[in-house]
Amino acid sequence: MSAKAHPAYRAVLVVAAVLVAVAAAIGLGSGVRAEGGVPIPAPAGTTWSIIAGYNTATHSEADQQDPHAIDIVRTDASTDWTPVLSPVDGEVSWSDNSGLTIVDSNGYAHLLVHLDPEDHIRRGVRVSVGDRVGHVFPAGLDANGGVAHIHYAIHETSGGGRLGRSRPFVGRYAIEGRELQWSAEDNLHAGVEFTSTNAANWTGPAVSRPVEDEEPAAVVEPEPVAVAGWEVPADAPVG
Repeated sequence: MSAKAHPAYRAVLVVAAVLVAVAAAIGLGSGVRAEGGVPIPAPAGTTWSIIAGYNTATHSEADQQDPHAIDIVRTDASTDWTPVLSPVDGEVSWSDNSGLTIVDSNGYAHLLVHLDPEDHIRRGVRVSVGDRVGHVFPAGLDANGGVAHIHYAIHETSGGGRLGRSRPFVGRYAIEGRELQWSAEDNLHAGVEFTSTNAANWTGPAVSRPVEDEEPAAVVEPEPVAVAGWEVPADAPVG
């Protein structure tokens, strides 16, 4: 009997195949984090809903290239003064009295607005997932349209961390494991709910894609209609 035909040898091959499959499924090492995207920028266990999710009057080309931004509110308690946590490991590239940007290892800036930053938050400070970077402003203490919420968007950057176009929450930037694909539909993702998993040593869930799992067709973004609302601050690094 050849070695390859020996039952013990075949058993070893079967066990090895199972171990490889398990490792691929659970994503050993940093692969889980890369595939799991980003968490909601708030404490683990809090629940949130999108009230403005892409292509809205205040999230468009009129809003400084921010069509893929989302506005989220808390659904399990008041949003007022909820701690805001970093959704990524990175470096603060800009901050003022109502927001900040954190540039990740891929060079993308995570813009968080309508919050009161922590005193230590300033350009050049390093933060990790789960670090507290501020608290959500109540209505009336910030230009938040009368609704306490977190404005979150991911932007391309150029030299010095200046903000370029926004990008959708897909692939490595799926939010809480859920992809928010782009389409021409107004406010497509309004009402989508999440439970935050944000905490120190965060590990992302598997990415959940649409049933069809197809690449979205390229679409021309509609002409924006400028209305009163939040705009990227004048001193923000917008390119």
